[in-house]
Amino acid sequence: MSEHTLSTQNDEIDLFQLIENLWKEKLLIILITFCFTLGGGLYAFFKTPTYQASANLKQLEPESISQLKSLKLYSDIAPNSLLSEYVRLLNNPSFRQAFIDSANSDSKQLYQADSSTLQQKMFSQRFSYTNHSSNKKSNSLFPYTITFKAHTPALASNELQRYIDTADTKLYESLKQRHSDIKQQKAKHIEHLIKTTKNRAINYRQDKITVLEAAHELKKLTIQSQLDAAKFSYKISRKDRIARLESAIRTAEILKIRKPVALRDLNGSANKNVAIEVNNSNSPLYLRGTELLSAELQEISSRNDDLYLSQEIRDLEKQLLLLEQNHQIEQLKARKDDSPFNEDLQKLKAQLDSLQLESFPEMKFKFSAAPALAAASPIAPKKPLILALSVMLGGMIGIIAALIRSSLTNRKLRNLNS
Repeated sequence: MSEHTLSTQNDEIDLFQLIENLWKEKLLIILITFCFTLGGGLYAFFKTPTYQASANLKQLEPESISQLKSLKLYSDIAPNSLLSEYVRLLNNPSFRQAFIDSANSDSKQLYQADSSTLQQKMFSQRFSYTNHSSNKKSNSLFPYTITFKAHTPALASNELQRYIDTADTKLYESLKQRHSDIKQQKAKHIEHLIKTTKNRAINYRQDKITVLEAAHELKKLTIQSQLDAAKFSYKISRKDRIARLESAIRTAEILKIRKPVALRDLNGSANKNVAIEVNNSNSPLYLRGTELLSAELQEISSRNDDLYLSQEIRDLEKQLLLLEQNHQIEQLKARKDDSPFNEDLQKLKAQLDSLQLESFPEMKFKFSAAPALAAASPIAPKKPLILALSVMLGGMIGIIAALIRSSLTNRKLRNLNS
């Protein structure tokens, strides 16, 4: 026989020998397989089952978005941004820790640990979320899906729903607080502008009062100067009148004119100088006679120096008297609030009133498409898979053990034969 033929026969003999050895050790293989299967079965049936609750997240309802957009501070808010902020809140460590701390007696057993770090780790193992919008192959109608695992379906669904409700309330309160903070900041800014505008208005009013007072005093000085000049002119005219009357009286005495006479009565009886005056176109004053002239002179001379019969002087004195009070200046000085007279102040106060009247609407956020639900069957342990793996692993280990035992037995036999 050739060398190749001998090798083939030896291989066939070895294969049959292997099968024969395994058959001899079949009880060992069955025993080991049974033990592994029994262990896997006990683990599968007695291990605490794990149930998973899930919920799909969606954007806020259009009505809630409209209520938010009615506020000036959130007029440009986008639904996507709110949902993204909600998901960030779900993954926020501080929010998670506050949620863990608020757990009731049934839920606290899910997070029993010695430190908050371990509690956060345990929560992360139970909670997860899937972003469908970033996965182009996903057929989900909702952008996000969140899940939570617990040892009973009710606990899983209740805890996930509690987490969703807590996040809904927290985001609402966060937006409300943010609105309040921004509102206070804007109110303070507007109040500062009102104060600045008021001070500017007060300064403007004071400057206007100063200008008006200066113009008022200048006008008083001008009228007083005109009055003084008119009085001086009146006194000069009075002195001139007295001098003319005295001169006329002397002339009338020379002409012996006691009563008023006409010009024609003096023709031929006056001297040369008198004739010249008589021929003048103006009626001479002495023609009134000494009686009238003396009476007029006495009346004028007896007048008080402060008596002025000029209409111009009366008008100037009246103007000066009216200038003793300036109602415009008095009104400006008496004004305590410049708001009714300042458009900028009115606009700022209107903005402040509008801002203070704006209140955050009372509503309830709802980002979940439906209440959280848990499947009736647990996701772990997977009993069929565990049993199948136990049988396979037990069989493999049983075969390996049988081969090792057969090899040791054959070696002992060869040692005895030799």
